[in-house]
Amino acid sequence: MSQGILNRLDRISAAVLPGKTHALDVGENYYSFEMTDELGTRPLLAHVWIDPDTSDRDASVPNIQTEGSNHR
Repeated sequence: MSQGILNRLDRISAAVLPGKTHALDVGENYYSFEMTDELGTRPLLAHVWIDPDTSDRDASVPNIQTEGSNHR
């Protein structure tokens, strides 16, 4: 299951910072991102716990346009 989560995290991070990040499985459902800056430094960001049963297909996250349109 963790490979599926890693693939999703890599896909999401590539959309935000193409070619600059890589998701890492650090164990016990914790994940982190390794980033590469313009100098080639590769800091590791803080670990994040992700429920292994979570699905990005089940969540509904409003964007700014839809959120704003509900308040008119």
